Amino acid sequence: VTVMNSLFLVGVPQSILNLQSGWTNMFHTETVTLRCDVQGSPTPWVYKWYRDGQEIPISGDGDTYTIPSAARSHSGQYECRGELPERAVTSPHSNSLLLTVYGDRPQAAVIQTPPGPLWFTGETVILTCDIRRTSGKWRYSWAMKNKQGALESLTPKSKEEQQTHTIQPVTESHSGEYLCQGERGKERVIQSLPGSVVLKVSGEKPKAEMKNVLPTGEVYTGDRLTLTCTVDGDSTGWKYLWYKDTQGVVLSNTDSDRTDGSSYTINSAAPSHSGQYWCRAHRGGFYSHYSDSHEVNIQGVPQPVLSLQSGWTNMFPTETVTLRCDFQESSTRWVYKWYRDGQEIPISGDGDTYTIPSAARSHSGQYQCRGELPERAVTSPHSNSLLLTVYGTVYVHSITVLDHLSSSRLWWSNPYPGDTGYTLDGLHTVELSNTDSDRTDGSSYTISSAAPSHSGQYWCRAHRGGFYSHYSDSHKVNIQGEDLMNNLPTKGLILKSESPVCCIVTAIFTFPVTLSCDVQGSSTRWVYKWYRDGQEIPISGDGDTYTILSAARSHSGQYQCRGELPERAVTSPHRLMGPVTPSALLLRPTVDSTGVELIEGSFTLTTVILIKSIFKVRDFILIAKLYIYFHVRILQSS
Repeated sequence: VTVMNSLFLVGVPQSILNLQSGWTNMFHTETVTLRCDVQGSPTPWVYKWYRDGQEIPISGDGDTYTIPSAARSHSGQYECRGELPERAVTSPHSNSLLLTVYGDRPQAAVIQTPPGPLWFTGETVILTCDIRRTSGKWRYSWAMKNKQGALESLTPKSKEEQQTHTIQPVTESHSGEYLCQGERGKERVIQSLPGSVVLKVSGEKPKAEMKNVLPTGEVYTGDRLTLTCTVDGDSTGWKYLWYKDTQGVVLSNTDSDRTDGSSYTINSAAPSHSGQYWCRAHRGGFYSHYSDSHEVNIQGVPQPVLSLQSGWTNMFPTETVTLRCDFQESSTRWVYKWYRDGQEIPISGDGDTYTIPSAARSHSGQYQCRGELPERAVTSPHSNSLLLTVYGTVYVHSITVLDHLSSSRLWWSNPYPGDTGYTLDGLHTVELSNTDSDRTDGSSYTISSAAPSHSGQYWCRAHRGGFYSHYSDSHKVNIQGEDLMNNLPTKGLILKSESPVCCIVTAIFTFPVTLSCDVQGSSTRWVYKWYRDGQEIPISGDGDTYTILSAARSHSGQYQCRGELPERAVTSPHRLMGPVTPSALLLRPTVDSTGVELIEGSFTLTTVILIKSIFKVRDFILIAKLYIYFHVRILQSS
């Protein structure tokens, strides 16, 4: 019989290191035991121990390693492995196990649920005692300081393993300082330093507070709107609910960027999002009061208004113009874009004004602007259009004289309708001062009281800033003077007799006499004054005739008249010459005279009158020339 023996080859098994007793986080004098196990092998192994890669020199070769009294030097990474010396077999190193030994006592800390710093009557408060930096089972004790400062135990012996202390429901009487402490071990007891927390309980139910975070100011279509909610300035531990237009229906908050619901976000605002909003908070089953309502008004994006801030829409080379883009009744900080003939103007800056410092023909065009809010993805419509025209040159169109009798006003007529802003520069040769002008821009030049010295050639030109127009065509001004004899208008004063007389005596004293004052060659509406012997005659009316219905001796005297233009402060002068008395007039009392007539009387603006008197007598005509000022002498027969 043949006996066959089977031989199986297997790999060297892995060593497993684990904690047999004690804790991986230890304190001074505590005990810990590690165990190394080569799994699945009944073979008696010899064990080696390592800390931080270095073999630990110990007596024995068992599968456990004990630290009876831990010190800081025992901290480190521990490993083990097994050997079969007689067979030259060694297992791989085991897994690592970190031991940490602290030199000081552990510290307890109290954790509140919900978190503080303030609680409200009716809430449930859970206090947890946490021994920092440790693992393993602790025994816990709770206490509260009374008003006298003494500790009152809150933990019966049967509940020493309870790490938490629950107050349900909390009231104002639960306000105070709470302490906890932990301990572990039997032979060598490790006791933690106590931890504490102060509970502050309010008897008033809190009220939620809502505010608008983004954007501030106006909210436009397409904006991303975020509302936030807090409780009395502190949101610790709270979760939030949102309501719109009614407090009975909770809004879904899937677009909120906070897990506690403390913010409510509308990613793309639309008019349908306008309305009243509320929020309130809750912790567990406890709810705050509703917040005050918050009005949300989603507006359409406004259209900006483009206007001329300075300069002119009709310009000439080198002139300056500034445009302004304005969102009326908007406090939002806009970024501005500028366009000419529909194309964006590449400029530095994003302000609300656009300046052309030196105009050229290429700047002509239709201008528009619009506003953007880049951080909010909002863009306004284009503004109204403003047409700027830059001409190559400028001419003064004409000079016009308003009044050639009393004053001269000269101004240029604008060849470009609707444009203003030019000022008068002066004459072609020597610039005139224009202090007597009644227009601040100098567009009129006034001679308040014309004199012959003002006669001459006049020019004007306009300028805006440092830009000057061409000169106007010249205009000749001729001021007429007071030549007493050479410029006498004809047919100035006429003396008429309305009825024949039988004899000179009766005729002189009885027939009506009418004097007529006439400014020849003038269509102006004059007001007339009448004078006898230098004294104004008080008569009703201001016409150009003065009538003596029944001549008497008292009517004898030196007569004068003058014209006035009250609205223009113009008064014709009147000069008094000595009386001229006719001599060698042989008049017969019985002569049948057909009347007396003064003809061919004339005067100028100075009212110098030339009267040629013709007395018609039955058998002869006696002619006498009298140079007088409206002089009528009533003769008495001798």
